[in-house]
Amino acid sequence: PSPVFFLRTALPSRAATPPSPVPRRGRAIAWRAAADGTESSEKKEGGFFSNLTRLTRTQGLGMMGCVVGLLFGAWAIFSAASLVFRALGVASSACLVPFCQAYPLPFCFWAIPGWVGKVLAAMAAIFVLVPVLSYVPQVLNSAEVPKYEVLKSTLGNTAGVELRRYPPLNVVEVDAPGASVRMAMTGAFGRLSSYFTGKNKDPAMNGRGRRVGMSGAVVLRGEVRSADGTPLPPPPPGGQAPPGSTVQQTAALTLPRGVDFDTLPAPTDSGLRIKTMAAETMVALKLEGPIPDDELLGKAAAFAKDAAEREGLVLVNTPPVIISLLSALSTEVLLPVVEVPAGIVQSAEASSPATPSE
Repeated sequence: PSPVFFLRTALPSRAATPPSPVPRRGRAIAWRAAADGTESSEKKEGGFFSNLTRLTRTQGLGMMGCVVGLLFGAWAIFSAASLVFRALGVASSACLVPFCQAYPLPFCFWAIPGWVGKVLAAMAAIFVLVPVLSYVPQVLNSAEVPKYEVLKSTLGNTAGVELRRYPPLNVVEVDAPGASVRMAMTGAFGRLSSYFTGKNKDPAMNGRGRRVGMSGAVVLRGEVRSADGTPLPPPPPGGQAPPGSTVQQTAALTLPRGVDFDTLPAPTDSGLRIKTMAAETMVALKLEGPIPDDELLGKAAAFAKDAAEREGLVLVNTPPVIISLLSALSTEVLLPVVEVPAGIVQSAEASSPATPSE
């Protein structure tokens, strides 16, 4: 059954609604629509206004903030350019009046309309903003995201849930406390991104900072720690964590592939750690849009867990791993797997979260 059918049967108000076929491109959108009680993906992908409504809803205040920021920037540039041109006009008039009184040349009698300065100011604003707008997609598309292999694309006979194999990931990590997943990721992102933008110490540059290739994925996961903060292995499936231990949230940004640890600059923030995450096999479910609330993430994790259990997979006894993909404007819920039974793996297919077909 598809994600739409599964969740509709779970919700009393939609128990009698028959499922409709969902294309692979819209599975994650359809899952999210069914989970929060909104329209189906077929209606959302119908036309321009439907797409605009979906984009506005999924991006929310983040997109509105970007639009307001761009409008304010355009207004500020326009106003500054208007003042500059007005000052140039006043200065040129002060200089030309004595000259034209002494030498009444033809251009001294020209009258320049007032709208010329406004047009020039608008052109200056466009000249500044267009390169910025064209650079943003390049930054997002060039940002690296974790690669993986799809071991099975329809896990538990459920569309949209995949079994993936991730290689070892080199990351910069920091503790990420927060009342919600969104708050934890938002609070940690500023500290993590500062390392990539030059807040570090490079011995090759006499201790000065340098930029490191920016990552396009924020990884949030729970780590079991003892009372003194020492990392502990996760408890066995169905078991309990050792007495006195706690689960600490950590957030990480992935480093570019092929990076040499010996040449990486040291972080100036003492809370940052450079480490390598071990290779993992995980059950994955992708959600369109920015980081959702914890309630929807919990539904997504339960949905993926049910599909994994139908396949006979044993999951690691830790909280779900959440990956926010900046370049794809999507969020992925991942459940680490203890081991994969023989015969479950189909022919592996190399893939990436940024693939448009996903």
